[in-house]
Amino acid sequence: MVTQQAVVTLAAVVAAAAHVGVQWLVHLVVYPALAEASRTSTAGQVNSQVVHGRRMAVAILPVYAGIVLSTALLAVDRLPGGGPGGVLTALAVLLVVAVLIVTSLGAVPVHQALRTASGAGREALHRRLRRVDRVRLLLAVLLLGVVTAVALAAT
Repeated sequence: MVTQQAVVTLAAVVAAAAHVGVQWLVHLVVYPALAEASRTSTAGQVNSQVVHGRRMAVAILPVYAGIVLSTALLAVDRLPGGGPGGVLTALAVLLVVAVLIVTSLGAVPVHQALRTASGAGREALHRRLRRVDRVRLLLAVLLLGVVTAVALAAT
């Protein structure tokens, strides 16, 4: 019989894997394409930022909701009794919080600034966005590793 703990743990691993996949896609495809589009014209840049924001919200919000919800459920399941993987679960929670902070304080303001930036300022913002994105990618990979370790600790 499948236990609630197994379902919660699997959900956390699947959500974290989806997060890594989306973050890799953003890093390898989306942001380079966005930087290329911004080199064409200021009008094209503003339009590409607006369209990018709308489209990415549809792709990213469910993934972020998945990591938040599944990690919260993992914490409720694992932290009270300290059971298997309690420390790792606490680390997973901290990683999710870090992802949200880096996104809201790092990526979002850069995207907003890109709507009005031009020339060298725009190039500098794209470089900053790529640096912020590398941090988010690292956090996503670490989260996947940690929730996988939680799953293995439960077996």
